[in-house]
Amino acid sequence: MFLAFSAAIGATALILAPQPAAADETLLTVVGPDGHEQTFDRAWLEALAQVRIETTTIWTEGVMRFEGPSLKAVLRAAGLPETGMIELWAVNDYFVELEQDSLTDDYPIIATRINGAAFDLRHKGPLWLIYPYDSDTRFKDEEIYAASIWQLVRVQIPAP
Repeated sequence: MFLAFSAAIGATALILAPQPAAADETLLTVVGPDGHEQTFDRAWLEALAQVRIETTTIWTEGVMRFEGPSLKAVLRAAGLPETGMIELWAVNDYFVELEQDSLTDDYPIIATRINGAAFDLRHKGPLWLIYPYDSDTRFKDEEIYAASIWQLVRVQIPAP
């Protein structure tokens, strides 16, 4: 009886444990100004050049290591125009607008890993837009914090 009870608890713990998205599961939809949609999985995002940012955030404790492609690299790889405004959408329909002139090859990144591990919706994932907050005071700004969208699911260039 005790073994069956222990096994049931263990199985429940496995079910409740945070699970990162499967490698081939769509994580990000990118939409061009013509409305054409492309979907991308973890493997595609992690095949791009990875940028590492070690920083503290206002949402986490201590220095964390975030890794993922730059947002600029994702837009470039998707073949989208590199000028104008873009919209970034979270799973809960929160969205922000960014001017592409503010993007660089080093930041912001679309973090796919924190401290080397994939992360799930319960932990602000599986994608989180991250800036190098500790590297410059200009990144410790309310607009930058508001743009640091977690649970990112969609990047869109609005139609002109």
